[in-house]
Amino acid sequence: MSKIIILVLSFLIAGTVFAEKNLRVEARNEVKQIVASTTDKIKGLRDERKAQAEVKLREIKNKYQEQRQARIAAYIEKMINRFNATAERLDGLAKRIEIHLTKLEAKKVVVTEARILLTTAETKIQTAKDAIAKIKPTSDTALSATDIKVSFDAARQEINDSNQALKDAHAALVDVVNSIKPGLNKDKPATTTPSGDNSGNN
Repeated sequence: MSKIIILVLSFLIAGTVFAEKNLRVEARNEVKQIVASTTDKIKGLRDERKAQAEVKLREIKNKYQEQRQARIAAYIEKMINRFNATAERLDGLAKRIEIHLTKLEAKKVVVTEARILLTTAETKIQTAKDAIAKIKPTSDTALSATDIKVSFDAARQEINDSNQALKDAHAALVDVVNSIKPGLNKDKPATTTPSGDNSGNN
């Protein structure tokens, strides 16, 4: 009888040990699952935050790009208006010079050289106007490009060309004014040498 009891006890002890081992294995597996789940959640949160940060950064970059485009567009518009106003003033000055030359001609002043120079000046004024007209389409193309800095070089060149063309036109008008010399260019009437009166010497 004692042997049976010992055998039963042995089975019970063995079963208890086995159960404990299973419990330890299950506990270990559960811990691993918890750790893995927690790791996945942390990684997911990190990826989510990274994605949110990237979206925010893109939004900031897009907003900065839009603001920069707006500033550049406003600057270009201001330059175009200023250039057009200058071209109109030069045009008005050329017309006033034309009227003045006509008045001088009526006074028998020779203005041939001045008229030639005025024609040159008017051509340069038109060249300036043509250059100004190119700024807007070129700048629009530059502003729609991905890299504004690189693309804006073409628009900047158009602005510089227009500015120089206006300077050339102004200088040409100055040449016209400088060529007008009332009095010096006036046609001189033919002069006759008076004959001497010798009646008193007879």
